Amino acid sequence: MPRRYGSSLPYLDDTTLPLFLRHHPVATIAFLAPTTCPPCQAQLPILDMLWQDGWPIGCVDIKDPRSHNLTERWIKDAVPFFVTFRDGQPLWTREGHLDAETLRTDIEEGLRLTVHGSQSESSA
Repeated sequence: MPRRYGSSLPYLDDTTLPLFLRHHPVATIAFLAPTTCPPCQAQLPILDMLWQDGWPIGCVDIKDPRSHNLTERWIKDAVPFFVTFRDGQPLWTREGHLDAETLRTDIEEGLRLTVHGSQSESSA
């Protein structure tokens, strides 16, 4: 996955996001404009720290033409914008600057839903 802006964070596009989501059953994707949006720039160090700590977080640069379809689908108003996915399907979205704890909680909740769903299916 390509990395940019001095970050180890994976930058995803229309082609690489589906691959990332197959590899990470639960993941949060941040939609940012990292070169033109000050709140997005402020979000990058938090996202990078979480990624380096092993949390499944990726980033879509909404200004990158390779991300056109993703941007058209998800961005309605403002960035930063976040989508937490489970098994490739959106669980929930958030808008605006998020702290590390909120992002971790979203992913942990998605993982709990996955574990709970697996347990329910196996006991049926």
